[in-house]
Parts: sequence; C-alpha cells; structure tokens
Amino acid sequence: MIFFPLSDQPERLAPLCTRPHEHLLLAAVIAGNSPASIWADDPRQPRTAYLWDQAYSHYLLGATDAPALVNLVRDQLQPQMQTRGINLFKLYYAGEDWLPAIEAAYPQADLKHLERVTYRLDDFKLPDWVAQIPAGFAVEPIERARLEDGTLTHADNLIEEIENNWRSLEMFFRVGFGYWVREGKNIAGWCTVEQVSADRCGLGVETIESYQGRGLATLTAAACTAECLRRKMTPHWDSWARNTPSVRVAEKLGYRLMQHYRTYLGQFSTT
Repeated sequence: MIFFPLSDQPERLAPLCTRPHEHLLLAAVIAGNSPASIWADDPRQPRTAYLWDQAYSHYLLGATDAPALVNLVRDQLQPQMQTRGINLFKLYYAGEDWLPAIEAAYPQADLKHLERVTYRLDDFKLPDWVAQIPAGFAVEPIERARLEDGTLTHADNLIEEIENNWRSLEMFFRVGFGYWVREGKNIAGWCTVEQVSADRCGLGVETIESYQGRGLATLTAAACTAECLRRKMTPHWDSWARNTPSVRVAEKLGYRLMQHYRTYLGQFSTT
C-alpha cells in the first residue's frame, strides 16, 4: 500500500476520526479554517490516513500500515519539515497498533511518550473575570493594526503563534479571534482560538515567562471563553497532562475532562 495525496473532500476522513481532538481538527479542516496536508491509502474511501497541520502536529488515523508510513515520512514529510526548519513535532495516533509502525518510520527522531488531556467547556465559572483584572493591566481583543505596527513587545511571538495555527493572519482576523493581556506596551500573554468550525473551537493560551504565576492566563482564557459563548461556539482545551498550570486554568473556568490519551513528542536530529 502507498499513500496518495487527498487534496479535496477531507470529510472522507470522518469515519477514521473517533476521538474528540480528532473531531475538532477535522471539522476545522473541512471548514477551510485550518491548514492541512493529507495523505490516504484510498482517496475515495480511506482506511488509513496521515494528516499534517503544516506546523507541529501530525495525526495517524485509521488502520496501521508500517511500510507506507515509512515511505511517506522518509520521502515527503521529513524533507518538507526540514525545508521549513521544523524539527519538533507532536505525533497523535489512533491506537496502540500504530506503535511498531511509528518506531520504524521515525528512526532518526527522539520520541518521548507523553500523556495529553482534552477538556470541553461544561459550565463557565468565571463570568465576572473583568472585575479581576489587576491594576495596570488591560485585557482586550487582539487588534491587527497594533499587532503589526512594531510598538508592542512580544508581538512577533503572537504573530508566530497565529501563523502556526491558521492559514494566514488575514484568515485569523476574518474568522478567528483572541484576547491579549497588556501592561503598557508589553504583551504579557494571550489566548487565541484555533481549529475553528461553525460550532466549536480549541483555545491556545500563552503567558510570557516573566508574567507567569499572576493569573493572567485565566483572564485571557476567560475572555475568549465568554466570546465563544456569545458566538454560540463550544470551546475545547487540549493540553499536556503534566502541564499542571494549564489544567488548573481549564478546571477553574469550568472545563470538564473528556479524554486522557497518549501521544509522542518528537524531535528530528539536526546532525
């Protein structure tokens, strides 16, 4: 078996997506909001598929096929990643049957087996988040003009985050949204939506290291959560299980655990 590019009709992968984080991504790809390169054993009726978000996340879906995976990674994926300067990656797989194939397909990568968790909003517990903004800080919708005018520190980090999860800044500001927390001209952190479809999305939260431990992630995530509810969208939260601060924020805001699963964090050798 070999993998063929699946350039259209990504909805054909729906039978292969059985877990919440897979449903979330595929819905966003079908909506045209999340970039993806897709390969499948049969473009018309896939049994096995590989989905790459063109950044750091890779998804192995359906039945296992080790030889086809080895060829795809060696001949297409790894060269494309190296061209783009991407060495780190997250590798999601559909079941334990994939493990031998993964070991065979990534011989030049350092793979670490790690746990992840997915949450979905159940009952928003911080509707009064505005009252908790500390003095000297502002929590505001991300403004494109200010993001790109060069006057705010850490704007480049935020732009990189958006571009990794969206096809472009233009699409993010047309379809998506987010909030930053700002102290003067310093962006201290942000929360942006990602993997957006008509009725659901994921949240991505980041706080600049020097501002961590002050509850700012809770505020930006609360602002985004409130906006999701206003738009009648159900937000999801996917995190490393060992990222205790992230998990605590999700639970504090009223997100409920949906699944606990294993994945790989990988890094290709640069030598």
